[in-house]
Amino acid sequence: MTDVAAASAALQRLIVDDGAELVVAGADGTPVYTAPLARAWRVDDDDPSCLWLRPLAAPRPGPDGTTVFALNQCRRRALVATGLHVDGAELRLDLATGQHARIRRTTDATGAQLDAWDTFVGARLTADEELDLDALAEDSWTGRYA
Repeated sequence: MTDVAAASAALQRLIVDDGAELVVAGADGTPVYTAPLARAWRVDDDDPSCLWLRPLAAPRPGPDGTTVFALNQCRRRALVATGLHVDGAELRLDLATGQHARIRRTTDATGAQLDAWDTFVGARLTADEELDLDALAEDSWTGRYA
């Protein structure tokens, strides 16, 4: 198992600095879910095995033709890890569900979606809204872009 400091450094590098995607696979290794991750993460205050992330749903065209995201579809998600390993440029997690997750740099497909998210957040959201999203503290979003 990777130590917490190494895992934290890997999460910061992958998610915030480089841009990352989450790939979850079943116990047999078959991928079941892939999504780019917003540039925020946190470890749960009460459960250090719980990692909070914000996978991104597909964007949609806004009324003015620009790209927007429905923030209620980009909800925070918890991964409860029983094992954690930094493996080269990836972070691998064994999940309490029996599934396995990888956090890795974005691919071309998910990178474009993350770029659209970054533009949306920077151009459309207030500083307070961005801080609220980055806190990964709420399960739903009310107000603009819900």
